[in-house]
Amino acid sequence: MLADPACKQRSRGNVRALVGRDRNSSPYPLLRPWVVASVFVLLLNDHVLKASVPGTVTGKLSDFAGLLFFPYLLHALWASVMPHRARLLPCVIATGLVFSAIQLDPTVGEMWAWALGGLQWLGWTGWAVIAGEATPPLRSVSHTADPTDLWALPMLGFSLRDAWAHRKRAPRP
Repeated sequence: MLADPACKQRSRGNVRALVGRDRNSSPYPLLRPWVVASVFVLLLNDHVLKASVPGTVTGKLSDFAGLLFFPYLLHALWASVMPHRARLLPCVIATGLVFSAIQLDPTVGEMWAWALGGLQWLGWTGWAVIAGEATPPLRSVSHTADPTDLWALPMLGFSLRDAWAHRKRAPRP
């Protein structure tokens, strides 16, 4: 049975959109190579490097990788709820403001540690249910407020540049 040419064209466009090769049709910038690489670096650093090679570099590496990745995650969450309203620029700004507040205000940092601990608890609880094990206790993650972490804020410039390029090329609905 021969495939409909229009269907083939749509599926090619969907694949391009998933990988983020065409900025005009890419609703999934979360899958761009530098974003995926930053997630890999973040996970590797937090779960391997910080334990084996503690120091200033591993302490800051997660901040740099997270600030590159998080605006895209926020954008993907926004796009899943309101696809025609999602814009990357407000996500970049929100990421910078929240990151700054987490590093400068101990109360906000503590709230962040418990919120992230809660998200991790959901994952560990799901795994425990699947494995038939006891539910783990809810804990906050380790967080140290460090104003020098704000040195990583320029990483948002990559996201800003991408947001600006996407804004100029993408037609508004």
